Amino acid sequence: MKIHLCTGLPRSGSTILLNILQQNPRIFTSSTCVVPRLLNDLLTKTKVKEEFMAMEQTKADKAMYGFARGATYGWYEGLTDKPVAFSKSRYWSNLFHLFPESKILVTVRDLRDVVESFEKLENKTLATHTYTSSDSTLLGAMTVEEKLNYYVNQSNPMTLSLRTEIPRCIELFPTKRVMFVRYEDITQAPEEMLKKIYNFIEEPYFDHNLNDISQNENYEHDNVYYAEKISHSTKSVFKYYKEPDRKLPEWFHNQVVSNNPFFYNSFYPDVKVDKPVKNVL
Repeated sequence: MKIHLCTGLPRSGSTILLNILQQNPRIFTSSTCVVPRLLNDLLTKTKVKEEFMAMEQTKADKAMYGFARGATYGWYEGLTDKPVAFSKSRYWSNLFHLFPESKILVTVRDLRDVVESFEKLENKTLATHTYTSSDSTLLGAMTVEEKLNYYVNQSNPMTLSLRTEIPRCIELFPTKRVMFVRYEDITQAPEEMLKKIYNFIEEPYFDHNLNDISQNENYEHDNVYYAEKISHSTKSVFKYYKEPDRKLPEWFHNQVVSNNPFFYNSFYPDVKVDKPVKNVL
């Protein structure tokens, strides 16, 4: 079995991409995978156990390496008999070094539209809104300025990915293990991008049906994400790119861009922004 990894920004197309890839009878794709968290706990907590500390260091290290890898392959062999598996998680960057044979798909999207996507979910919510981890303020109650502070400064799925997964993947890019997939590219030219992905993972191309896309066979129930309002439900018919209809004010979006220059320089170099100026009227 080959195991490849999928990470990147939230609301950037990873769910629909993996739902498409799973149409291929050779490819299994996961929902958000618990394995990297389990491995991280294993590797950090086992080190302080007396029985482990008493082992000869080189042998203990080699044994733990085999244990972590064997557990991961065993996990997916228990889920599928397909020869290729994609594991999706925004925690894999902690463990890239344990799986040097794995290719890494990284989905990204214009951050302004990531925020707008979250806001769209929030606006459909009556009472169970996203809330901050610091003081449990509901996002639906915030002013636009408070929302800006939440989206660019506080801990949330977008900022966590920007601080860890994306920079690590950028640094790893020269190894040719990483492929960045922009949401805008996959939604404008899905067949072309899929062919590039198949070439990247060295698999024969499969002719996908974009008019009949099933939910992941291990569909995750989003009620488990209690702090952030998240939805992994996708349409059965592929939705092609449409020009963004942004609801938040321009100064808000300008601030999002100016707060993340490394991201825009890397993935959206054509995006220019003036100094953010708020019009309070």
